[in-house]
Amino acid sequence: MTITLMLALLIIQIAPGQPPSDAEIVSGVEVQCEGNYPVDEVYKLISPLLHAPLRRYKLRKTVEEIYGLGLFSQVKVDKVSLEGKNVKLTFILQPKEIVRDVRFKGNKHVSETRLRAALKSKEGTEYAEEIIRQDVRGIEKLYREVGFYEVKVSTEVRKLSPQEVELIFRIKEGDRALIGQVSFVGNTAFNSKTLLKESKLKENTPYSEEILRTAMKRVERFYVKNGFLTAKVRKLREAYFPMINRI
Repeated sequence: MTITLMLALLIIQIAPGQPPSDAEIVSGVEVQCEGNYPVDEVYKLISPLLHAPLRRYKLRKTVEEIYGLGLFSQVKVDKVSLEGKNVKLTFILQPKEIVRDVRFKGNKHVSETRLRAALKSKEGTEYAEEIIRQDVRGIEKLYREVGFYEVKVSTEVRKLSPQEVELIFRIKEGDRALIGQVSFVGNTAFNSKTLLKESKLKENTPYSEEILRTAMKRVERFYVKNGFLTAKVRKLREAYFPMINRI
């Protein structure tokens, strides 16, 4: 016996451009933004959504286009249901904050020129907290290079307008580290006392990377003068002792 199964397929065809019956319709749009922004440009981007079915990919594309203006650090969309299947979209825009001025307070041993050169945050650039944290680490590194191992750097952000800020770096330099014990390794031709004398490094005098580099060059020249033409001097290691502020 042969059993024949017959399947009846129901095809529901939606005409091009016709939304599904359960689609939400965007019946209103609004923009919220603190500060000035190009109203015409923004509304030109969001207006195609109005009176049309709400589609995720279209909404995502619109948000990307708003970011593409290069004026906003954050774009959020809030949806509110209205009567029937109507919805209202509110675009909440956060304008980029621009650094208008950078100032330093408390810097006595490092010039403002050197500090500014170490910063990524400069006048006219976008304010970003992560960049500020990097700048703080950069200032601390710069101070350690000149011997201030106990330096503390804090920041203050003053809002000058909805889109402009002033950055203030407050620096507590602390005391400059002093040179403690100096040791030499690998010196078979000359004893450490002789090399220390040639380096002109002295205990209990201020330390900096520049002072150390100059001392190492003096020792290299001493070796060359005595026939060791390929002699090289490098820093093997250093240790900082905060209790006595020595290195």
